[in-house]
Amino acid sequence: MEVVTKEYYERLPHSSMATAPGRMLTPRLENTLPFTPSEVRHTVESMPSQKCSGEDKLVAENVKACGQQGVEQKYVAVLKDCYSNCTTNRPFIRPIVVPIKKGVRQGDLISPNLFSAVLESVIRMCDWDEYAVNVNGRMLNHLRFADDIVLLTHTPQEAEQMGRQLNEEGRKVGLQLNAKKTKDM
Repeated sequence: MEVVTKEYYERLPHSSMATAPGRMLTPRLENTLPFTPSEVRHTVESMPSQKCSGEDKLVAENVKACGQQGVEQKYVAVLKDCYSNCTTNRPFIRPIVVPIKKGVRQGDLISPNLFSAVLESVIRMCDWDEYAVNVNGRMLNHLRFADDIVLLTHTPQEAEQMGRQLNEEGRKVGLQLNAKKTKDM
């Protein structure tokens, strides 16, 4: 896995790996050695919460969802390493080291796909077979577009039960419904 991670980072033009082959993270303390990818992986896997220590608190189930969607294990491992306390260098008047956080990652192509994989996994965990509406001969219980979900039911009570179940399953992997954006028709 370290080889895959190293190759991935060496291909990035402003990555800290490109300037320090074999090392993934550089601690902020001046008198300490950089961490290797295997040290980071061991630390994350040994934490009781199975969450990375960065600001995004990436839950292990989020990464596992990629495997459930058919993503090869070596790429899942690279994603896990990439989303754990990584930084990138940005040229300015002088080079600036920027920690990769949620807002920074939102411009990449992996984040929406990772979110979609996690959301698909959450929806598969929901038992919605009994909640379906016939639409042109197809039984549908929800429609999705990016992070928007439309729940299709016959009654408001069914929609409430589906929403509650979606929220419960989503919380297990770090997702949460935004009550302010929830609407019914």
